[in-house]
This record gives sequence, structure tokens and C-alpha cells, in this order.
Amino acid sequence: MRYTEYHAGKAVIKDKSKLSEAMEKLAEFEEKEKCGEWLDAIELAKIAIALQSQKHISVKPIILDVLNGDIDYVCPLCDKEVVSDAESRNNYCGECGCKFDWSEIDAKTKSES
Repeated sequence: MRYTEYHAGKAVIKDKSKLSEAMEKLAEFEEKEKCGEWLDAIELAKIAIALQSQKHISVKPIILDVLNGDIDYVCPLCDKEVVSDAESRNNYCGECGCKFDWSEIDAKTKSES
């Protein structure tokens, strides 16, 4: 069974519900193979799967500054820094696709109004 497909030149997991199954298969393969190059590839694949699964969980962006209607924040998964208008901020990281949880900043904005 193939777990990945390509979109815009990048390999992505076809069925997000298969993430843990794919991780198990990699672990089984890792036990059988002891070749260093293969082990490096397996480790990278496991990291990619872990990051892929984290993208579906909303995470709070790291707020650096809020000033004059702009917000400066960093994605906690890939460290991409973004400055945008506080009202039109993105719900997903443009670099890694991580979903942002803005509830804390929304609550703060409501309490200030």
C-alpha cells in the first residue's frame, strides 16, 4: 500500500487517518534494516509524519508584538515569522501549513473593546 502521493512536487500523506499506521510500518522496517543510509531515511520519514500530524492540531502562534493594528508572530512548528494586519491574519502557516489557534488573541481583543 502506498501512503504518499505528490502535490506540487512534495510528498504528502494520502489519507491522514493512516499516519499512525505509516509510522508503525516505518518502525517495523527500521527493526529489519540496519543499513545506516536507510535508517537516516526512516528517521526523516518519521519526523515528517510527526510534523504532518501536528498540522491538524491547532497551535497558538508565538506572538512577538501587537502594535498599531499589526501583529508580529512566529509559527511554533517551523519558526516562520510573519507580520500582518491583526484583522486579516492567516489561519494557517504559509510555510508548513500548521493550523493556528487565535482564541487567546481574539479574547484579548474583545476584552480591550
